[in-house]
Amino acid sequence: MDASYPYNHVSDMNIRAWMPIIIQMILEEFGSVMWIDPSASINNVQELNQFKYRAERSFFLYEYPIFTAINAYTNPKMFKHLNEKRCTFVDLGMMDTRVMVLYRTKQTWYGIMKPWLKCALTKDCIAPDGARRTECFHYKRPKSTGCHWYEQSIFSIIINRVFQFTYNSDKFKAPHAVHFDDTELVYYFPEQPWTYTQIFLIFTLPPMVLVTLWYLKKRRDARKRNKFYNR
Repeated sequence: MDASYPYNHVSDMNIRAWMPIIIQMILEEFGSVMWIDPSASINNVQELNQFKYRAERSFFLYEYPIFTAINAYTNPKMFKHLNEKRCTFVDLGMMDTRVMVLYRTKQTWYGIMKPWLKCALTKDCIAPDGARRTECFHYKRPKSTGCHWYEQSIFSIIINRVFQFTYNSDKFKAPHAVHFDDTELVYYFPEQPWTYTQIFLIFTLPPMVLVTLWYLKKRRDARKRNKFYNR
């Protein structure tokens, strides 16, 4: 790839900057788009009409099934690039980009697609230096987990900034008309970093074992000498 080309990051499947581009292309050609992630399955055929009627004005979106703070999975540099304060989004949650219905309207273009595309085509916005999708410290939620959800992070910021769509409260949430494949996550070393305690044990345990063996050997030799002189 040409290093001088400003959009090389779009080809990175992990960043998923291509997602809003594909959605906008479909909107321009057909006037509407129903985006369903491969991991999602429609509960029944009637639910397709539900999507259509709910989104017939501009769009239909879901918030994340379990409240997940935007701050927890968004690189701080993205907020800085957007001239936004992280504390503003502390009680706002991630949007679920696995299922969406969008219509080609002014509200959809100016409120969602235009800022989403603008960030997606700017590497420093959608994929700032140091951003990663894996090796998350999930136990730090709702504080930063060290992970960044790229296209989902910017999408959630945009939706909450314009429409205040999600909020950490006990408000009514529309039931999902789809279900997702439950995948068992097995974290191997490259995806799940070791804790400081584990690293400490790795470096200290071998010397401790060697010292213990040396001490036991010294005691055994001392006993042998004592038995020899006590004869």
